[in-house]
Amino acid sequence: MMNRKTILTIAGLAGAALAIVLAAGCCTFTPRNPAFEDRIAEFARRAEPGSSLALFNGKDLSGWRGYGLGRWTVKNGVVSVRWGLGYLATRCEDFSDFILSLDIRVSPHGNSGVYYRAHDPGFTLRPWPVGFEAQVDNHDPKNMTGSLYNRASVSESPARDGEWFHMEIRAQGARQHILVNGETIVDATDPEFKRGFIALQGHHPACRVDFRDVIIRIPEEDAAP
Repeated sequence: MMNRKTILTIAGLAGAALAIVLAAGCCTFTPRNPAFEDRIAEFARRAEPGSSLALFNGKDLSGWRGYGLGRWTVKNGVVSVRWGLGYLATRCEDFSDFILSLDIRVSPHGNSGVYYRAHDPGFTLRPWPVGFEAQVDNHDPKNMTGSLYNRASVSESPARDGEWFHMEIRAQGARQHILVNGETIVDATDPEFKRGFIALQGHHPACRVDFRDVIIRIPEEDAAP
């Protein structure tokens, strides 16, 4: 019979192994395209008011990097994840003030989110980044779709499982403004995270999530903060 010390040692090794998989993951190969990566990095660096850029090239996952166990694919301009657990992050980690718009579709009882001003969690069992998260979950009573996860929550979901909906995230200084299908869901003030990458979440194996038309814009200079 194993004693308590042996059990704890095995559990610790298993946890460390999982952390390595999640940190070094992933089940998805993400190709490198230096020209496209440089274009995104230059866009973030210049932050020219009114400029915009599509963050996917519509063909593959160039410009992004996968973490964890999720299986990410691209077909007909739609980015999909199955078999959760993990996230797909922009290789550029220098996004600060921006307006991010995208269409999302989640499977029945699915769960996902859009992280922004985010950072890698480091060597930890945490499978997702650290940063702000615009929630995608039509069944979580504490954080329905459009919530700023665990920071500013809504009790009713503005979206439905299996249907495309449009999300817009406006991060301008400390103001965090999330809209779904053109309707303001959250308009909050939270200054904690200033800069980082953008990431799409894969939450659990039974869930499939689709994303399309992921476009980032720099706010006009006279836009309200």
